[in-house]
Amino acid sequence: NEAYDRCSYLFSSFDTYCYDKGNDKLIMRIYYYRFQKEEIIRNILFLGHYVKVISPEDIKTEVISAIKSSYENYL
Repeated sequence: NEAYDRCSYLFSSFDTYCYDKGNDKLIMRIYYYRFQKEEIIRNILFLGHYVKVISPEDIKTEVISAIKSSYENYL
């Protein structure tokens, strides 16, 4: 419930569509312009393990890359 509230707040400036998938899972579609891509990625990283990026593939790849880079720099 708190994760949903944080998602709603972080992505409130974007056009979004949410629906309940059941089993405490929600799907959120976020519609954005290309120039907003970095902000989307920052917000996803801020939410941490509460979210899973399903698509688009380029954002999914960049999020994974940022997490791996942070982990490697931490060690």
